[in-house]
Amino acid sequence: MATKKKTPLGPKAQLMKKSVDQLKRKAKQLKIQGYSTKKKEQLVNSIMMAEARAKRKPGTRKKKAATGTVKKVTATVTMAQKRKMPGRATTVKPKVKMRRPMMAQSYNGWTNYETWLINMYFDQTFIDYVTEQYGTDASLYSQDYAIGDELHNLVDEISYDVLQGDGSYWISDLVNKSLNDVNWRELANSTIDSIVD
Repeated sequence: MATKKKTPLGPKAQLMKKSVDQLKRKAKQLKIQGYSTKKKEQLVNSIMMAEARAKRKPGTRKKKAATGTVKKVTATVTMAQKRKMPGRATTVKPKVKMRRPMMAQSYNGWTNYETWLINMYFDQTFIDYVTEQYGTDASLYSQDYAIGDELHNLVDEISYDVLQGDGSYWISDLVNKSLNDVNWRELANSTIDSIVD
């Protein structure tokens, strides 16, 4: 029967096996500030970072992460290569592909998922609201921009009231981002079609 080789534990796993008191003593030796109030996971992370800083050669800096910007690159190309004429040289900037923003994809016949989802939950609410505000007149078609803005405001108010009690700011930011992706004019036209037909 073959025995399995034990894989050596990584540095984090080795530290996690130690007790909190041992970790605090190590943090004190490494002169980590606020070590006495940290939890085990925080202590392990702080120790690992302090050890990495200690191993770095003095005078060297930590490498900065890429910021996503593209540096300008130039290349020297002879005119002979460019025009097939000998004797001249010039500097040419090569083409750099830029990232395009992600385009919204259609979803179930709607502009995107967000628009479809809002329609699914608020379809009847929109019909009731627009009927109450404007009636059932066919002249609604010329007001689709205004009605789209009113539907947006209506959903904003509803979502604000719902999220107010939660206190989670990241959830409200996520909801607001999603609401900005909704095609409100498309929802207004759909609501008008439902009322006038």
